[in-house]
Amino acid sequence: MKQSIKNKQAVEKASIAVSEFDMDDALIIDPKIRAEIEAKGLVCRWINGHKFKDNYGFDARRWVPYKTETGMGEAFGGKDSEGYIRRGDLILAVRTKEMNAAHKAKIDRKNKTLAAAQNKQAADELRQRMKDAGVKGVKILEGYEANGEDE
Repeated sequence: MKQSIKNKQAVEKASIAVSEFDMDDALIIDPKIRAEIEAKGLVCRWINGHKFKDNYGFDARRWVPYKTETGMGEAFGGKDSEGYIRRGDLILAVRTKEMNAAHKAKIDRKNKTLAAAQNKQAADELRQRMKDAGVKGVKILEGYEANGEDE
């Protein structure tokens, strides 16, 4: 059964005994470790261990492998010899919430810029097609304009 991301996050935060813990999800993080990470003001995600090693311990997005201070439950497996939490070739990594928010803001700005350019290009193409077809008096909107309505 596939679960949404929100459902998976809810399962991670809940106790295993009272949750609908999915034993097939290899990427679930022990709730104790997630709480430990959040208490330190960090966010976590899985990064590719091979790529991290090939780059001599550097991740371009500034993720740092996490060494837990908490013991891991039996359901979640253990740590490797270096103290990292691994799942196959993935390593659990962290970065600060501030750094994460700045990165997401950068991505949002980039997406808005690209969407605006794409909307302008599509509107320009449509204007040209209308002109070629001899259609006049048509207003072509770029993006999702309210068209005079208050929203």
